[in-house]
Amino acid sequence: KDRRSRESCPASAGPRSASAVADDDLRRPLHGAALPAPPWEETRDALAVDLVADHLVKALRIAQVRNNAAFGIQELLKLLRKDGADGAMPRWAKKEFEKRGVYDVVA
Repeated sequence: KDRRSRESCPASAGPRSASAVADDDLRRPLHGAALPAPPWEETRDALAVDLVADHLVKALRIAQVRNNAAFGIQELLKLLRKDGADGAMPRWAKKEFEKRGVYDVVA
């Protein structure tokens, strides 16, 4: 059998188990697409910006969770400040929020 048919049929994969074939398929990008880095490889600050910009700002529009989302944004912005000090948001974070169009909401 050719290689292509062996890979598509786990039963004919030989010594490799069906789960090993499935694991390999999960690690391979679909149609050559680039895989994003896993979240644990990002910095804490980048994750905080992503969480605020991509999720919590959208949650502010939902009345049932508005207070919780606002509190989450407030706490994550505190993390972005150096040593939890009160003061201005770091310039890089401000630029990132502006780029994502949410700076007016979080400022």
